[in-house]
Amino acid sequence: MKPRWRQITIPIEILVALIAALILLLPMLHPLRVWVAGGVWCAQSVPDGGLKVLYGSKACSSSEAAQPE
Repeated sequence: MKPRWRQITIPIEILVALIAALILLLPMLHPLRVWVAGGVWCAQSVPDGGLKVLYGSKACSSSEAAQPE
């Protein structure tokens, strides 16, 4: 019989491992997203000073992605 605390910690350990794997794999998704979008991507500046990456010719050519004049 497993101790009760062990029954709780195993799912938590699995969840932490999955989150860590996701954080490590996120940068690798960019080339895959560019490939799926037909090689088209762009960056849009957001009000908080950061950048939002957009994929696909539709997203990059929309008025939302266009720079204000």
